[in-house]
Amino acid sequence: MKGLTITTLAMTSLLLGMTAVATTAQPVEDWTTQAIGTYESRIWNGGEIIPATTEFIQATDGSLRGRYTMVEPSGSVPGLLSNCQMAEVQTIRCDWQDKYGTGVLEASFTEDFSRFNGYWGTDDEEPWLRWSGTRSRNP
Repeated sequence: MKGLTITTLAMTSLLLGMTAVATTAQPVEDWTTQAIGTYESRIWNGGEIIPATTEFIQATDGSLRGRYTMVEPSGSVPGLLSNCQMAEVQTIRCDWQDKYGTGVLEASFTEDFSRFNGYWGTDDEEPWLRWSGTRSRNP
């Protein structure tokens, strides 16, 4: 009986311990809405870093999307960001599209979502070219 009581206490403690961990753990919440806003950006393009504006918005269906405008010597180049998904905590992965083609942007945000550091690549390569931004406006 003594062995059964110790085993029961150990199992109860183990179950209560798991319950405590489960109740104290941070809930997985959709933090992507905190990324919504406009960011003054720098994008590696054509062999140099160029200024840009990147904006993340919430679409009517609740998904995260965006748009960007690169400022080149010959004029502005608009682009779209779509299919933005959480890659990991505070990191999103979006598809980009502009007159030069399509590819992927992977951006990691600071804890307060005031900045992001990211990399982009074409459909044929992993993201490795710089794309960063500093928040200039909230939604």
